[in-house]
Amino acid sequence: RIGCAVSQVPVADGADWLHRMRSEHEWLSFLERLEADRVTRVTTGKGEMVHPREEIMVPTPERRASNVKEDVDSRTPTSVQLRSAEAIMEYKPIEVVGNVENLMIIGVADDAVTPTDHAEALYRAAPGPKKLIIQRHTTHYAAYKQYGDEVIPQIVEWFDRHLQSGSLESREEV
Repeated sequence: RIGCAVSQVPVADGADWLHRMRSEHEWLSFLERLEADRVTRVTTGKGEMVHPREEIMVPTPERRASNVKEDVDSRTPTSVQLRSAEAIMEYKPIEVVGNVENLMIIGVADDAVTPTDHAEALYRAAPGPKKLIIQRHTTHYAAYKQYGDEVIPQIVEWFDRHLQSGSLESREEV
């Protein structure tokens, strides 16, 4: 069990998330490409290398125009194995969120990057105590700057309240 967690703009189901980034014909082509890569890996030992933010995740127009994550971009690999998408598709926090107590979820209304209904589904499935914050009149990337001064203190307060309940012991050695 997880005693306390905060999830900001979460993905509840990796396969659904990747699927929603694509039209149906693009999704079916993507699945065919993954299957062809599996066969190639088995027969040759080598898989296809792809750009993770162009060929696995499909960036939104906002992401292409945004410099919000410039510091992260310079440290992000530009070539990963296509089979990484299989791990993303197997990522399904919605199936285990029932094991998380004291869960705060922060979403963005009408989020084009991580669907708002993923945040809402995780919240509904969590046992509680739980808290859902939906940031409105913003976008996935703009929310960090626009609402940071409001959201960060709530995150800190959430951890302070739920991690200092006496059930956890903290030690510091100098």
